[in-house]
Formats: sequence, C-alpha cells, structure tokens
Amino acid sequence: MEMIEELNLAERRIIKVQTVIDFEKEPKIRLKALQIEEKLRDIFPQPALVTPVSDDKAEEIPRVIFEGEERCVFSQTRIDYVVKVQEDKSREAQKVISETEQKAIRIFDALHEETGRAITRIGIIAHFVFPLSHGKGSLSYLHRVFFKQDFTPANLTELDFHFAQQSQDRYNINWFIRAVRVSVSDELENDALLVLLDVNNYLEKNKKQITTYKETVIKELFDFMNDLTGKKLHPVVQNKFTLE
Repeated sequence: MEMIEELNLAERRIIKVQTVIDFEKEPKIRLKALQIEEKLRDIFPQPALVTPVSDDKAEEIPRVIFEGEERCVFSQTRIDYVVKVQEDKSREAQKVISETEQKAIRIFDALHEETGRAITRIGIIAHFVFPLSHGKGSLSYLHRVFFKQDFTPANLTELDFHFAQQSQDRYNINWFIRAVRVSVSDELENDALLVLLDVNNYLEKNKKQITTYKETVIKELFDFMNDLTGKKLHPVVQNKFTLE
C-alpha cells in the first residue's frame, strides 16, 4: 500500500528568530559600545567586538558585534539580532517568540537610552521546520498539496515558493516554503518543510515611516507574529488558508 506524504504537525519546531530594527542614523555608535554592553551583559555575557571602521565609512558596515549563543550586530542605522533556538525549546514556538520580544525591547532600549535614536522600520523572520510523518516525501507533499497535477517536471530535485500578503495596511507578511532535508542524528536525515515567516512594516508603496522610540512598535509586531504562528501557520502549510 502506497504511503501518502503528510506533515507531522505535532513535531513542528522553531529553529531561528531574526529581528531587524532600523533606526535613525547614529554616526558615533562605536563610542556608545561600552555603555550598551553594560546594559545587556545578562543577554550577552561576552564583551562586544568594536570594529575598527571609521565613522565616515558606509553606514551599513557592522560597528558593534555581540557573539555567543545569541548574536547581535549594530551598524550606524540597524540592529540585527539572531536567536538560534535550542532543541529543548524548539517545540514551544510562541514562548520562544515572546522571550525574543522581551530581549529585542531591551536591546533597542539600550540603544535609545544612549543615543536618543528612534525606530524607523522593523522586521521579524521566524524559521520553522515541519517533519514528514514517514520521514520522506517533502517534494511529493509540496507537489501534491500546492501545485496542479499537470505540473510534473521530470527528475524533480528542488521545490520552493514564496507569496506575500498585506495586513491592516500596516504590515507585510512574506511566506517562504521549501522542501529540505534535516539531520535527525549523526547518521540519519529526514525530509521536512522549511517555512520562513517574515513580517515587517516596510510599506514601500505608501512610503510610510514609523519614527518612534516606543516599545509598543516592537511589541505590536511580535504580537502579530505570535498571532500568525498560532492561527495561520498550520493552515498555510496544509494549503487550507484564504488570503485576507
């Protein structure tokens, strides 16, 4: 009897959360490194690396870098904060997102307290993995569930796709779905779906810019991400959703 490929929804895992906060340019960010480091020592125990880049060089070049289990990079206009989720926490996606929110708020607050700079844009990307019930068949699953039956390229080896939505005239929602292989042990790999859920307020079409130091800008976007994770993620990977 032929096995039908299905997702093991109960074994969904969150493996990474990336937060990007754009802020008003601070040319002297390197001079604030020690003060920011002191405020964030419990999140980043290791001293910050201050790069030997002059203030008049390109603003996007990293100036202050925190390394460790979590990574955070400050340029003159941007914070990139990356959390690689530990295995023992990976099945509690909404808890992970909430904990990341609290740290992201503290990271930006540390910057704001030292510089007075305001947020202009913010984005969050959460990376999810959905194993296949029988350990194989991610290509077949995507083909069967998302594509017309006459889409039958010979010797198919890769398959992924992307679609975007806009919500409440406030947020962009980008979904990236890909068939992948994931390590189960040192000797075993299984098929899975990798889902990247990217939410942001980069509303380029109407050129809106949010200039505010308030924590609520960060909190609202994380709350929106958590709501999508709880209500939309499973319907999307099963192709049981509607575009609103």
